[in-house]
Amino acid sequence: GCAPDAVCTNYKVGTSDTVQCSWNDVSNTLLYVKSKGLKIAILSYGSDTSTSSLLSSTLATLRNAGIAVWVAAGNSGGPTAFPARDPNAYSVAALNTGQDSLTGWSSRGKVEIATPGSSILSCNNSGGWSSVSGTSFACPIAAGLCALVLANNKKFSGVQAADWLIASCTRKTAEGYPIP
Repeated sequence: GCAPDAVCTNYKVGTSDTVQCSWNDVSNTLLYVKSKGLKIAILSYGSDTSTSSLLSSTLATLRNAGIAVWVAAGNSGGPTAFPARDPNAYSVAALNTGQDSLTGWSSRGKVEIATPGSSILSCNNSGGWSSVSGTSFACPIAAGLCALVLANNKKFSGVQAADWLIASCTRKTAEGYPIP
């Protein structure tokens, strides 16, 4: 990965084996992340149609605690999905891998950073490898880069590392939207 010395911890959101969960489930999981003292969290989950004041409050709580929450921007090609568009989230769009351009399907609008998100080699459920695409695959790359910044600046909070990373990016304009 981007930060080989980082400790990765996975937490299941929700109570079933399906991919469906409530914003309350997401909020509770993020608060659990906070209780463990972690500096970075990733959400590869979002909605183009719903929002949650509870989750927005939780994101503010985590940001105020110095925890950077990286969130996949969405794959609609339209405006950034919730919770990525929340002011306390770090939204991640997807670049065409090996190119300096957003994918056609990556959501746009409130985006802090764009990282490769198309044709990403990932493990699959069969024990092999697959090529996958989506902002859900771009998001861990941004979080990994943030972890690498933390590895070299141990006194930084997650938010300080994320802000440093974003400030170090080259700003470009794609289709009228600012992207790093």
